[in-house]
Amino acid sequence: MPELTGICDTNEKSRPWFVDNFPSITVKTADYHELIASDRIDAVYCAVPHNLHERFYCDIINAGKHLLGEKPFGIDRAANGKPFTLVMETKRMAPGCTNTWFIEVYGTGGSVRFTTHDPKAFYTLETRGKEQGWLRIDIGSQSFIPSVTGGIFEFGFSDALQQMMAAFLQEFRDGGSKHPFVNVLPEETAMSHAVHTAALESHATGTKVAVNYGASRTLMG
Repeated sequence: MPELTGICDTNEKSRPWFVDNFPSITVKTADYHELIASDRIDAVYCAVPHNLHERFYCDIINAGKHLLGEKPFGIDRAANGKPFTLVMETKRMAPGCTNTWFIEVYGTGGSVRFTTHDPKAFYTLETRGKEQGWLRIDIGSQSFIPSVTGGIFEFGFSDALQQMMAAFLQEFRDGGSKHPFVNVLPEETAMSHAVHTAALESHATGTKVAVNYGASRTLMG
């Protein structure tokens, strides 16, 4: 069972609440270097402004701690090139949507999609003839990792956050996640930055730009 053993906050008024509510806390500091130097700390959840991600994340990893961070890895492509692990990155480029995550898979014989805008539903489409319509299947809200929230209740953002934390802790505990959506790899986030950097350059120049995914492969985008 994970324990909260340390708190770091430059706001002195914030720390007492954590200390009062979590007796397991033994490290209380305003300096994160002191936090990551403690042998009482195994993993760190780091929530700081984006421009500080590169420095803080690298310091945490170099201290031998497991990192649970926030998007993006770095403020720009250069910062993203540093060694990061176990961080989830999201994009907010969907007009009309607020913090919406979605996955869509399109095929010649059929397609599927899921969106957190409609989290209790799974959409399928079978390609037949001229008319193609999406079929909505109500799947309830049973999460992959069991929780106190039953399947008859609405799945909300807090539940999604708990599932994200559970997937991280499962991988941290077992040395390899059994969750179907495992933690994002550093290589995958670097590829994501490469695609978006190429897209910006292509838009600015009006030309096709090569997407360099690394030394092993380069594709045109």
